[in-house]
Amino acid sequence: AYALQSQQRMARAQADGLFADEIVPMTTRYAVEDKASGEKQVLDGVVDRDDCNRPDTTLEGLASLKPAFAEDGSVTAGNASQLSDGASMTLLMSLEKALALGLEPKAFFRGFTVAGCEPDEMGIGPVFSVPKLLKAKGL
Repeated sequence: AYALQSQQRMARAQADGLFADEIVPMTTRYAVEDKASGEKQVLDGVVDRDDCNRPDTTLEGLASLKPAFAEDGSVTAGNASQLSDGASMTLLMSLEKALALGLEPKAFFRGFTVAGCEPDEMGIGPVFSVPKLLKAKGL
């Protein structure tokens, strides 16, 4: 039920334009393959939203998906992250420069730290780095 709710929330957020101020439209060229024929076509288009959500998802559709890793597993294509790529950008500048440009800062950079973990522990790096940063900043 959570996977369905997640898809519905994303669809509603997109319909309501909640990410409109956070996504900069990008003109790009991309390849599309017809799954039936295998024919590939290169198209030009504009990427202006996350196109990985499936707003027509149903509970019945999710229930019909087979487990991805183990026969009796619970991870399916409907409740796990899809294979995709993306991009992001961060603009850093001094407060003085932002004010001179008439920009209102959204956040302030206060520091960073470096910490490592074993490769098979991917995704838990913040467990080691956040406490280290908080300590360095006296927090």
